[in-house]
Amino acid sequence: MTDIDDIINRLKKAFDVTSNIKLSEKLKQKPKTLEGWLYRKRIPIDKIIDILVENQISLDWILYGKKEEQETRTSFNSKTSMEFKILNNIRKLDPLRVEYYYHKTSADVIEAKLEQVS
Repeated sequence: MTDIDDIINRLKKAFDVTSNIKLSEKLKQKPKTLEGWLYRKRIPIDKIIDILVENQISLDWILYGKKEEQETRTSFNSKTSMEFKILNNIRKLDPLRVEYYYHKTSADVIEAKLEQVS
């Protein structure tokens, strides 16, 4: 089984569906769109992230199988939720503002490392 098949199967489990048609409904995509993803063995991650955030499903579990299946809805990590929200907000910014925040956060990370060393 390929990675895309694993991802689709975890999405089916998360949404409690068994068919690709039902999954496409849950993902708010046309069945042909889902078929295209499977054929190309690629999923547009931005669409999946939006859906996972909306439904509070772990991105780590869907993409990598890292979380227990039962955890996907019941104990959604608030840090992960915040990260999703940050990513969604970044997408709304113009490219220059995105670059600004990239450098700002990079500087914050360096500053935090320097504080740990001192």
